[in-house]
Amino acid sequence: MQHTDSELPSKQCMESDLRTLREEMENGKIEAGEANIYTVAILHTAMANDREHPHVVVYVIAPLLLAASVVVAIMSLMLSASGPKCVLDEDCKPGTVCVFPILEGETEPLPQSLCIDCALVLGIPGDPWMTLIADMIGPKSSGFVFTNSHLADRYPAVSRPDHYCKNALWDHGTQSWFGVWNDTDTSRTSEPQPVCLYVRERLVAFGMVDCFVLFMAFCILCSSIATDRVQQLHNKVVLSAVMPPIISWSEAGKLSLSAKAASLKLVEIVLDVLLPLVPPCMIMLLMNSSLGAIDILLNGVAISFLLLIDDELPWLIIPRARQLDIDMFVVKQVSTKKITRTVRRKSALHVASAFIGLNVNFYLCTHLQCRDLLYVNMGWYGLLLLTLPVAEELVGYDWEQVGKGMRDEPGGTRLTDVAVHFLRVALEGLVTFLIMWGLLQMVALLHVHHSPGMPESHAKLPPVGVRDQIGA
Repeated sequence: MQHTDSELPSKQCMESDLRTLREEMENGKIEAGEANIYTVAILHTAMANDREHPHVVVYVIAPLLLAASVVVAIMSLMLSASGPKCVLDEDCKPGTVCVFPILEGETEPLPQSLCIDCALVLGIPGDPWMTLIADMIGPKSSGFVFTNSHLADRYPAVSRPDHYCKNALWDHGTQSWFGVWNDTDTSRTSEPQPVCLYVRERLVAFGMVDCFVLFMAFCILCSSIATDRVQQLHNKVVLSAVMPPIISWSEAGKLSLSAKAASLKLVEIVLDVLLPLVPPCMIMLLMNSSLGAIDILLNGVAISFLLLIDDELPWLIIPRARQLDIDMFVVKQVSTKKITRTVRRKSALHVASAFIGLNVNFYLCTHLQCRDLLYVNMGWYGLLLLTLPVAEELVGYDWEQVGKGMRDEPGGTRLTDVAVHFLRVALEGLVTFLIMWGLLQMVALLHVHHSPGMPESHAKLPPVGVRDQIGA
């Protein structure tokens, strides 16, 4: 369909619209990112009255369950990549072996077999820091029961699984193989290789194209993190604007508690657990893949998609026109120069920490044993949860007002108020860390247990009298 000259916008009108757009962008009146499901929950909870209590419960519980479900899903991906479930030894990657773990305080092995690092099976001591993180994650194993078949074509046939692991980890250039003909050989004196065998073998085929795609996948992931963090910061602004404080004192000296504000604050804290978890999950998935360009890109896109779920849900529960109204309300709340500057600084710091974490952890994971891959990523993750909130406040705080307060100028911020503010931020970071630790404990216990109703791998578990067991 062709337009006549009268239907087309004039050049003057177009230039005027462009000038208006430029002024709005320079004044910080336009901010990227639409309202998500958590914004909808905040505003509906704030607008609901006491007679709509069930309505409020839905808008608080549903986002909380969604946020917790996404966090649990990402944690499950990390644990599954670290210790995959197995039925046969061939299901495990090189340098790992299929065993039935025995948890501390238990006498019988778990019915679910897992791929465990051979260094852990052989009792080779690990890094003390990694051991500390492993103790925090749990559950700890007191021993292992080896499966019926611990043979593979990669190495000579052996009659003991610890010999199979030694064939995988020891230096073959200076020592002979363990096999059925020399099971009692004790002449080996070389140390095991201090790297994860399957990661090292896949790095052999890691080329320049794969490196370029890895960089692009990191950029895609960081852009998704930036968008989601901007939305989270906008929601924090909206929450503080429309909801009363959780604890407040009336003029008569009466203490009042806001259950709605406390519930929404809990949702906010659970969401703070999410984004720092994304880079470690990406690294764990990469270490569990072929490190080829296809797997790298698909893993990056898959994790980015998890961050988009909360953006699509408003389309299912509210009309498009109402969603636009919510977007405009949020824009009005966050369009001041001060808020826009603070949001950009905090989101930039968040993205920088994610990009640095991706590159540093990828490098570290190429020089660690298989069992330490999860621990170094979880250690970085826990460190971010404790330090990143304070770091964001340092770059986003209005220090000009603090300077006015030190000079006793009107409208300034006192140092005591600054100290109280950062103490509150640090406590929120500690609460976020504790919530993460609780969710991780739950996911770890679920990971090592067998799914109810599913058939057990009875063909793999040896009879009680012939079990080959070794302590951790």
